[in-house]
Amino acid sequence: MMCITQAEDRWPFRLPAILVGDGRLGGISGTISAYESLRLRGYDVAAIIFEDHNLGNEVPLLSYLRNRVPVLVLPPVPRGISENLIEWFEKSSSVFCSLKEIMLTTFLERIQRLHDMPKKAREIFWWPFTQHKLVPDETVTVIDSRFGENFAVHKVQHDSIIQQFDACASWWTQGPDATLQVVFRSFSSEEHDVGLPFGSAIKRDVLVYCGHNIHTRPIEYHQLCGNVVKFPSLLCHIFRWLQIELAKDMGYTAARFGHVMFPENVYEPALECAEHLLEGVGKDNGSTAIEIALKMAFRKFLLDHETILDLQSAEMGERRLELKVGPCSYL
Repeated sequence: MMCITQAEDRWPFRLPAILVGDGRLGGISGTISAYESLRLRGYDVAAIIFEDHNLGNEVPLLSYLRNRVPVLVLPPVPRGISENLIEWFEKSSSVFCSLKEIMLTTFLERIQRLHDMPKKAREIFWWPFTQHKLVPDETVTVIDSRFGENFAVHKVQHDSIIQQFDACASWWTQGPDATLQVVFRSFSSEEHDVGLPFGSAIKRDVLVYCGHNIHTRPIEYHQLCGNVVKFPSLLCHIFRWLQIELAKDMGYTAARFGHVMFPENVYEPALECAEHLLEGVGKDNGSTAIEIALKMAFRKFLLDHETILDLQSAEMGERRLELKVGPCSYL
């Protein structure tokens, strides 16, 4: 029998999490560990709150979190049963009011973002296998999260989030059922009576296949620092920090969404990534992007092989400066 934690049991509700941290000596590391555990389960932590022990734990905690999560501090809780709690509640009222405002603001911003996502997606996304002019805003699927085989989909018309069976990712990368979407540790059919569909069973040392035969090669620490002449320790520290940040964000995204097919869908990581890219490099239409990609490929081929490519049956109007163009098939 597999145990289910409260965090996993309440996950489908997608409730905002309030982390009760530890303001005592050594409580910073415990609070950070709890925060990252919630993130790795796909939770959005709206705020962190803990009791003040006159140690100033909120300062390094805010620095570590880079002010992405509000940290609230309550006055010391009276220890004696006979002490008057009314005074403590009065001192704490401003903190609890701030916490209430943070939760409401976070919720309203999330709902507004869900409402805006279809329009934003149509403006900035390029979906493969899609005639974009035939996709109105109301047919764009807004995916808030997933749980097992189902997506949590926001329906703008009814302003509600409903479960929708994922009929695409199941055959693409994640297997035919929810059991293949998680990694089991040290299971075998001999030790545990765990059955899977189609007469299969979970074996020891399960390897997870992510599609397309993608293999990654780990980069050793010395490889990052070997060719650095100035400030090697600082650069290595920065690279390591970026690696950790990337791993945490990938863990959060994987826990919240799993795998999502892209065409005619929109979900937060893809939209946010596209917005950041457009802020940096600008945007253009698809035909221009293809033209630039081809020119980059031709240029690389020329530098690598010292050979000029010849476009056979090219269209009229091709540039003739760097390329030798063959006869046009339309003439």
